Amino acid sequence: MKPDEYGEKYRGHLLEQYKLFVELADRMSQRGDQSNRFYVTCVSAIAGLLMVLARFGTSVNGIWPVVFLISELLGTALSFIWFLNIKSYRTLNTAKFQIINDLERQLPYQRYSKG
Repeated sequence: MKPDEYGEKYRGHLLEQYKLFVELADRMSQRGDQSNRFYVTCVSAIAGLLMVLARFGTSVNGIWPVVFLISELLGTALSFIWFLNIKSYRTLNTAKFQIINDLERQLPYQRYSKG
C-alpha cells in the first residue's frame, strides 16, 4: 500500500512493524541458540555415558557391541534431527530478514540491508 493511500500514520506504523520484525528475528536467533545447546548437551551426555560405562563396565564384555551400536544409532539420529532443526531455523531467519529488508527500503537507513 502506498503512503498516501494509507494515511498520516503510515510512517509510524511502518516503524512499529519494523521494530516488531527485528525483535522477532532476534528471538528466533535466541531460540536457535537454545536448541543448539540442547543438542550439544544430549550428544555430550551420550559420550559421557559411554565413558562411564567404559571405565566401570569391564565385567560385561559381551554387551559392548550392543551398547556401541545403540549409542551410534542414537547419536546418528540425534545429529540428523539437529541438522533438520538448524535448516529450519535458517529458512525462518532468511524469510524474516527478507521482510526486514523490504521494510528497510522505506526507512532512511538500511541497517540490515547494508550488512
